[in-house]
Amino acid sequence: MTGRPVAANITAFDISPYESNALNTGKKPVIATVAVDTYEENAVNSALERLFDLLGSPSLFFKAGQTVALKPNLLMAAAPEQAITAHPTVISAAADICLSQGAKVKIVDSPGSGTPWNESSLRKLYAKCGIESLAQQNVELNFNTAVRKAPCPEGKLVRSFELIEAALDVDVLISISKAKTHSFTIMTNAVKNLFGLVPGFDKPGFHARMKNPENFSEMLVDLAGLAKPALTIVDAIIGMEGDGPTSGSPRKFGFLLASTNLHALDVAVAHVMNIDPLRVPTIAAAKKRGLTTGIFTDIEILGDKDALTPIEDFVPPRTIGGTGLGMAGFLVSLLSPVLKRMFVLKPVPVKSLCVGCGACQDACPNLAVTVESGKAKIKRDQCILCYCCNEVCPHDAMKLKGSILYKLFHKVYR
Repeated sequence: MTGRPVAANITAFDISPYESNALNTGKKPVIATVAVDTYEENAVNSALERLFDLLGSPSLFFKAGQTVALKPNLLMAAAPEQAITAHPTVISAAADICLSQGAKVKIVDSPGSGTPWNESSLRKLYAKCGIESLAQQNVELNFNTAVRKAPCPEGKLVRSFELIEAALDVDVLISISKAKTHSFTIMTNAVKNLFGLVPGFDKPGFHARMKNPENFSEMLVDLAGLAKPALTIVDAIIGMEGDGPTSGSPRKFGFLLASTNLHALDVAVAHVMNIDPLRVPTIAAAKKRGLTTGIFTDIEILGDKDALTPIEDFVPPRTIGGTGLGMAGFLVSLLSPVLKRMFVLKPVPVKSLCVGCGACQDACPNLAVTVESGKAKIKRDQCILCYCCNEVCPHDAMKLKGSILYKLFHKVYR
């Protein structure tokens, strides 16, 4: 571990010197926002520099000589214009600011559940996501695929995690999330981005153990409490609406956000998505622990406040229930578990698009997906509706479809 002894009960995440800085000592959590509607390099560089100015100074978060791990959302090998991953221009701008302060920079992330945690997959990921060229700018692209146990003594649900070693052997962690919808957790942003610290094929295990969004989100809040990123930057210039995190549609948000407070960032993004923040299970879990009120007006906003105006015609994931289904969502909450399954979306393989790559099979935590005769097949009695198969399919061949009853209620009550 850079600058610290490696011990069984100590990780780089144990102590965050940023929790007590001036940003978090007031009555309200503080976030900074800058309006920017293009990924043009100069515009993004200027916007990110202004974010740091609003927050005080880069020196609040890292020092010369320290190693900074930038943990962007690199869910899968996808082109930047698909809005599935953090945009390379934002990642590059963050790296430049760190380098300008004399820090060393490493890019660290583990892609989604169906992606092997190996060098070959990482090389493909960096190339497709548009950050391969950062290696020519004194930025280290991580290829260390070792994992290490990180104790989480304050966890409510999980007391230790197996995490990617490259993220532990640093001085500072900075997260770069992407503002997107998510079919399982409603939204993925600051807190959910840290699930990328768990190596790829270990992710299905958490889905298998925590089969509903509420328990899964409790685990994510535990992980966020362990990771304690010094800063989180949100790429919300172009985000995603609909059935994210991979099958939705790009949607312009038009801003960047930054804060030391993960939960305030999630509340703000949910507000812009026109989703009640407490419908997002990670925010609800954080509220139970006193980490957020879940109320947007309880946040102090620095910078371009008007950029955080709710998008009235924003399309949420169809799995959101009350927000996405109107009265049907309320009815669903009252029905028994058996009947409720009639009202939810189910993953369905589309044979004409499926190439039998096996990503869905690898990602399934309950062994419900198999590849037979070159096509994906789902065992309905084993499917736990975690949507991992939909999330990781590189060919968009795993669609989320509703029953006739679902479609009827969706049409009548939305």
